[in-house]
Amino acid sequence: MESGPRSYYLAPARPGPFARLQPRLLSVAEYTSRGRWIMPPQIQDFYTLSFVQAGASSVTAGGATHRASPGEILLYSPKQPYRAKGLPPFADYRTIIFRFTTGDRTPYPVRFHAAALAPVRRVLTLLLETVARPKGDERAIKGLLLDLLALAVETWTPTESRDALRCREASALMARRLSAPFALSEYARIAELSPSRFAHVFRAHAGESPREHFMGLKCREAKRLLAETEGGVTSVADALGFSSIHHFSRWFTALEGRSPTAFLKRLRADLSRGERIVRTDGPGA
Repeated sequence: MESGPRSYYLAPARPGPFARLQPRLLSVAEYTSRGRWIMPPQIQDFYTLSFVQAGASSVTAGGATHRASPGEILLYSPKQPYRAKGLPPFADYRTIIFRFTTGDRTPYPVRFHAAALAPVRRVLTLLLETVARPKGDERAIKGLLLDLLALAVETWTPTESRDALRCREASALMARRLSAPFALSEYARIAELSPSRFAHVFRAHAGESPREHFMGLKCREAKRLLAETEGGVTSVADALGFSSIHHFSRWFTALEGRSPTAFLKRLRADLSRGERIVRTDGPGA
């Protein structure tokens, strides 16, 4: 089961001119999940940062699965699907969730660089102390959010090369163009590289070809839409730019080893089991 969140901060409904400037802290709250629990796929328009306090969970985000234990800090970028579930021995799972906006949707890594963890924890501790004051200092809050974002950027680029930056930018662009056909030459042009050089550089940094990466992003988005869209397989096929439901079904089956209908059937079966399903406004893992 899940206990009600303990709220530390909630942004005013009618912020003043300065408060409306980016970055903006939306809320801070502590969530506790007890026993067996599952959080279905989430996707938000803001950044969600989880500072784990107790317990353990498995979180899938950013194309990878992460184990979250006390002291871990996970950052979910806007429009990035993520989901989670509790891990044995199913002790109380507590996490403090920070939600904020920055004025854009730059995708950051889910995990911070190891060297950045201690500074990030200090920033979050100061942020908690600041919002706990009777009248939180808005200037201090924004300053701490900027410090947090600087550490997130350093996670991408502790010694990031120009090629690594190009690959990150290409990945972010792919994620915004999932309904369009894959176009290697277009991504290479934006990266200011030849198609062959871009493909070589991308594989060296991402461990897969640009097409494989694009198809992986598109497949994850297809599964998210199938899980959350009421319009069924047809609406998902339309949203992802497929010419027909049959084309989409063949593509999905080739990548997943099962049809979209079979995927939905399995998902519904999983959700109907006796495991606790966390509400979509729940802890955010």
